[in-house]
Amino acid sequence: MPTDANMQNPSHTDTRKSVTILLFIVYSLILIISTAWILFSIHPDIPERKTVHAETSVNDLSQHLDLTACNLKSDALSDIVYIRKQYKIPEDSSTAPVPDKSRFGETSDPAVVQAVIDDSSELLEGQHFAWNQDRHFFAGSKISYYSDDTILAVTWKEKVGNRVLTFAEVKVADGSQLRRALAGDSYSSSIQLKASDMAKAVNAVVAINGDFYAFRKLGVVVYKRNLYRFSPSSLDTCFFTASGDMIFSHAKKLHSSEETEKFIADNDIIFSTSFGPILVENGEIYHTEYYPVGEISNIYARSAIGLIDNLHYLLMVTSSETATSGMRASDAAKIMHDNGCYMAYELDGGQTAVIVFNGVPANKIVFGSERTMSDIIYFASAIPSTGD
Repeated sequence: MPTDANMQNPSHTDTRKSVTILLFIVYSLILIISTAWILFSIHPDIPERKTVHAETSVNDLSQHLDLTACNLKSDALSDIVYIRKQYKIPEDSSTAPVPDKSRFGETSDPAVVQAVIDDSSELLEGQHFAWNQDRHFFAGSKISYYSDDTILAVTWKEKVGNRVLTFAEVKVADGSQLRRALAGDSYSSSIQLKASDMAKAVNAVVAINGDFYAFRKLGVVVYKRNLYRFSPSSLDTCFFTASGDMIFSHAKKLHSSEETEKFIADNDIIFSTSFGPILVENGEIYHTEYYPVGEISNIYARSAIGLIDNLHYLLMVTSSETATSGMRASDAAKIMHDNGCYMAYELDGGQTAVIVFNGVPANKIVFGSERTMSDIIYFASAIPSTGD
């Protein structure tokens, strides 16, 4: 029979719950007061040209306070009920939080990676991970991974026919974790950098080259919600939304900059890439007979990004371990489709094609070394860095 010393005093339990609830109420009141103070402190006579930025700041602040309230509630009520924490990277932040270095791993044992994926079931929300232990991994290669409560990323090399391909599969918790970085952190900067240097500078977990917008004057370029270039007559455009979705616009479908700016606002577009062609659209391979960039009918080093499911992406680049290091755009389309992408789009290829994981190129780059470029697309952890 248990002694009194081994029994939990009900009055102590009730007291602890009461204190926890009281703390949550206090935290909530502090948030309410802080929100009211900030909102009433915004000067009403903001010039018209800054109105959008002011509204965006208020919305960002509101989202931040909502997330803070949720996470305080999670901490305060942890002994009573489980509440999943939520995180978001501020839209105007030029860098992401620093990832936890202890959560990066590398292995030659697929079972280790499978265990990491199994432990990320809450983040995956029932989605099927395309990576599996039965893949034809390139002999002698390692599988790299990163996992925390907001991101799961796995990178591997695979033998497909007589080619070696490098893949990165990524699932994130929030659309703000899919980001674009421009060399020099501004449109039209003359600076060009290696993708690995850009990825390290913005704290990317995994990154892929972008469209190298500075190399040509074609296409539609959107960055941080602003339309910087409107030349849609020849290139397909891939738009990325604040919620992490991919939306395509075929060449010649947008007819004016005014129409495009409305499209950006209506669809909550954060940035775009303008290379192409579209590889997979709505689950079907999209066939392109002629395209002005990318030498789509030639054997060429390829780079592509695809959407598998909600906030669930696949990156692919060709790797140069074998004599056949390239493919046609149609081959890339089939590979992305066969790996579960219902949307996929080609990015700049050749020596530009690179996946960077933990600050290091994951693929063997054509011609043997990184090329400097103007932009990357990257995925980041949303958990605030220690001290933030």
